[in-house]
Amino acid sequence: MVTDSSTLMCRLLPGSMAKPGAGRRGLVLAELMITMGIMVFFISVVYGLLGGTRAVFFDMSQGTELRDNLRQTMQKIELELRNTGFDGNGVAQFVISSGAGVNGTDIIRFSIPVTCNAALPLINAAGNPAYWGAILTWGCITQACMDADNSCAIQEYKYIRYAVDSTGQLVRSVLNAEQVPVATAVIGKNVSSLTFTYSAGTRTLTVALTSNKSSSSRRLVTETVSQNIRLMN
Repeated sequence: MVTDSSTLMCRLLPGSMAKPGAGRRGLVLAELMITMGIMVFFISVVYGLLGGTRAVFFDMSQGTELRDNLRQTMQKIELELRNTGFDGNGVAQFVISSGAGVNGTDIIRFSIPVTCNAALPLINAAGNPAYWGAILTWGCITQACMDADNSCAIQEYKYIRYAVDSTGQLVRSVLNAEQVPVATAVIGKNVSSLTFTYSAGTRTLTVALTSNKSSSSRRLVTETVSQNIRLMN
């Protein structure tokens, strides 16, 4: 049998032929790397979408909580403020101090019709409030928390004041005739803005409350509610 010399030399030279399957292994490794890259890309996209959805969900949840708290606070404010107004001589029983509070918030001080003596009527013969003062606790309707000694000689509870403190709490303070606090209670939290605007033409007080708080996604969520309160007196 005759063998070509060149063919014989190729057979004898080491490495003259590729090892079986070597090219296929290189191809499989490249495919694996490409596949892994695509998977990482899609996982990153999905994770980003889920993270954004999660942030929106928590922001909405925080916003709902803030709105509910603001509405509850506004209901308390409305029930008291609508009872203030003007006495029989046309003298206003409320004072708005614009921008005088913490972070430029407004402060309001006011009196409402109360009974200072159990034997005296709330309304006098002229149809006006007989006595202007404050109630010691919000929502009280009895004489016991409208006057401490059942005597009109001393006004223990003369004014109610709404003001925001340095921690963002809306504080309801009861003041005596010398404007010294005799009782305080928190009626709102996370308050960043509080404004009162009076319209003489409609005898309406407009109250605007803004609240903000960081959600679990570390975003600052802000909500605002406003209410027009028509004065009864």
